[in-house]
Amino acid sequence: IGHDIVFDEESKSFPLEFTPDNFDVYLLSRKTGKLVDYRRINLRWPTLQRDVTIEVTVDEILELIRRGENDRVEFKQGISKIDEFVETVVAFSNTSGGTILLGVGDHSDIVGIGETKPEETVRNVLRSHCEPPVEPDVKSTLIDQRPILVVQIKEGENKPYTFRGKGVYVRSGSTDRIATRDELDEIYDRKRSESTSPRRRYW
Repeated sequence: IGHDIVFDEESKSFPLEFTPDNFDVYLLSRKTGKLVDYRRINLRWPTLQRDVTIEVTVDEILELIRRGENDRVEFKQGISKIDEFVETVVAFSNTSGGTILLGVGDHSDIVGIGETKPEETVRNVLRSHCEPPVEPDVKSTLIDQRPILVVQIKEGENKPYTFRGKGVYVRSGSTDRIATRDELDEIYDRKRSESTSPRRRYW
């Protein structure tokens, strides 16, 4: 960004001419000029820290579609195949997070989402199928006059996340699969380690 940003309220928005991989933020006291806090923010969208948000533009969505599915991006025509949708949400939650574009076909064709009240449907489906609950960031937009739903899933803070009645899923490349015993052991080991280490301070 290359310039100072003065906080005159609890949160601050600023435009980015491009989306960098990361940038450093130094929080200084306005009175003393001393360093209060520091954060390196990773902006490799779609995975973000819990207190950082980016307004996703149509151009960014089109770029995601152009690049195709990968370990952090999944296309789905709709929510009618509930099992496949929940598997991906759980897998993203258990790995590095990701984005599901509803209304986009497997071959990057923009078909539009057909469900009525899709945002409400997404939240209801996840509340009833995920344990612990997953709260996505859901935004709707129009591309080529077709409705698209952008569902962003952050990496979960309470792993492992389970698809009720089916198991724990993880993301592997552009597919979702049941976690192996070693992967589950690693999740639980990391959880125990984090519970005994000092908590990070966020601002």
